Amino acid sequence: MNIHPNSVAGLTMGYIPYNATDPMTGMVQLDTIIRISGYNFGVMPNNFVRLTLQFACFENNPNSRWRAGYPHTISKVMKGRLCSNQPCMKDMMKKGGVCKQFDGELRDLEHFVGSWSKINYTYSEKGTFGDLGGVSVGLGNTRKEASFVIYLLQQDEVLRQSVEFRV
Repeated sequence: MNIHPNSVAGLTMGYIPYNATDPMTGMVQLDTIIRISGYNFGVMPNNFVRLTLQFACFENNPNSRWRAGYPHTISKVMKGRLCSNQPCMKDMMKKGGVCKQFDGELRDLEHFVGSWSKINYTYSEKGTFGDLGGVSVGLGNTRKEASFVIYLLQQDEVLRQSVEFRV
């Protein structure tokens, strides 16, 4: 399908149900309005919850006392910042240089391919929280759909810790 509504701008991955009875468009009829509380309506029929991921870069630990146990520390560009409200990943990219994951492996912040799913995770400013930049992922509408997307992120080692959903 080659359908790109404005609401998916910047989205790396989203949950999109497939309608086998209408393979030309793949459109799925929805019978409910997606809503949280009395005021918050979803703008996308299949991805009410969107997650923005900002990846950190690590550098070699300059402190010889702790280097054996902690060979890498978080980059000075990101250290001590509240990245949920700041463009930390964007600032890391502006800084340039080498970006390492916490285990020392090199990381390309602009684009990387999931090791398990082969999904292209792509940096974008548009469509991320506050347009601060990062990788935007649609989690669907239900706990089951979100759990499936989180499973993909974990298999790709994008998320390396357990995530639990409660309603």
